[in-house]
Amino acid sequence: MLRKNKNTPNRYFSLILLISLMVLLSGCQLLSVFDFFSDDSSSEKDSKKSKPVETIYVQSITGQQLETVKQIFFQTIREQKEFSFVELLPESLNNVAVLRLEILDYTIWENEESREDGAAEQDATPDTFIRRNANVRIKVSLFNAETGEPLIRSIYSQPYQQIYVEDETKQNRAEKERELHRLLNVLLFRILASIYQDQAADDMMEFESGRGYNLISEWVYDLGDRRLKKGIRLAESGEYDQAKWIWQIILYSPGEDEPKDIYISNRASAYYNLGQLYRRDENWLEAAKMFSYANRLQQKRKYAHAWGESMQSWLEAEKEPPPKKTAARSQEVSTASMRKEMPSDEGMKKPELILYLEINNRLLLKAKELWPLDPDIKQLPSE
Repeated sequence: MLRKNKNTPNRYFSLILLISLMVLLSGCQLLSVFDFFSDDSSSEKDSKKSKPVETIYVQSITGQQLETVKQIFFQTIREQKEFSFVELLPESLNNVAVLRLEILDYTIWENEESREDGAAEQDATPDTFIRRNANVRIKVSLFNAETGEPLIRSIYSQPYQQIYVEDETKQNRAEKERELHRLLNVLLFRILASIYQDQAADDMMEFESGRGYNLISEWVYDLGDRRLKKGIRLAESGEYDQAKWIWQIILYSPGEDEPKDIYISNRASAYYNLGQLYRRDENWLEAAKMFSYANRLQQKRKYAHAWGESMQSWLEAEKEPPPKKTAARSQEVSTASMRKEMPSDEGMKKPELILYLEINNRLLLKAKELWPLDPDIKQLPSE
């Protein structure tokens, strides 16, 4: 017969109390670990890190064309939602920055130029064309209002150059003042993006798929050129060398039965896509060449913008010692060597207009035409 132990309930109670205490302690540890990895905690940290500035006090705007620039500036900042701009310094300086802008250049001018001597006369290209040059240049100083720490001290430029060849494009080109307004607006959004850290990430490369020339493209929907699209698929999967090779072939090998006007458009797209890859590699001069060649074939605002931005990036890179510049340039293929490597077809003849556009260097965008861009531009080798 078993004897009942009087201490048994106490032992059970002590055991239950010990287990409860262990569960409570382990729960606290798990809770603290969960908090450490929780999305709320990380998102709060990211928000503080990514957006140190919430309010910008506009202290001064000085320089050229002051009233015009002020008007466009305040119109532009009303279109964005990232910051609150004020003209009076707030009482609380938490997350407040002080902004000073100085307009260094706000210039636009045009030259009428002639075609190169000895150019082919069988095409319909006019004897003269208009070259428009413009540049907006702003010195930006941004300081932490609470500590006085400089956040941004830099000069931003938005160069632009375009050629107008046909009579229709000459007549329909934008008014000079409107062109400058547009360039200033683009530059101001670039400045705002540099302040807001989340927008400083690498932009996605944009490619052009060109124009198709089959029945579906003509009557249903233009899905683009199959060779250009194949190069895009390779580039988007990281196969950049293969994409370059395909686009280089397009430059000097028209597709079978490809109409002349579509071939011009697709060659321009191939040049533009190559420029995007060179810009990705920070080979700014080669990228600028590609965009200029694209613009020579089809005068698009997008091509001219890409050319100007590449030239500006090259100037900025020249002012700082780039450790990888020499290696990067040595790996690139120049346009001249590119031509030698392309497969040739003795029976293939290019349309006369395309041949003329290819050899007419007068229709290229030229950096030395942009004297107000930067004094260093004069040190460029002859083009």
